[in-house]
Amino acid sequence: MTQNNEAGPTQTPKDEAGLWLWVLTAPITDRRDKLLILEDEGSDLLPVFQAKNQGQTFINRFDPGGQMGFRPQAMHFLDITSLAQEKAYQIVTLDGQGRILERWEPTPTA
Repeated sequence: MTQNNEAGPTQTPKDEAGLWLWVLTAPITDRRDKLLILEDEGSDLLPVFQAKNQGQTFINRFDPGGQMGFRPQAMHFLDITSLAQEKAYQIVTLDGQGRILERWEPTPTA
């Protein structure tokens, strides 16, 4: 994965085996959930949060009445990056207010 920040793109650390982030999910059925995917200028964005409370704060702003049923759920970094590569999602780390802290672009695997 390549990280884009104000200093320019950087590679993620090689050893991310213990890193869990928070994604937003909503139930489709009692056995399946869907991930919140946002769109920005034709790109599909997978928002992630460093802390559960940031995800919950974002949900409260994004869906104040809770009509959509989204909730924060932990997801392993390697699963997030694998999904992003498979679906060509750009990963964005957001704060609770919805501001983009980092952008991660899928890098094709050899």
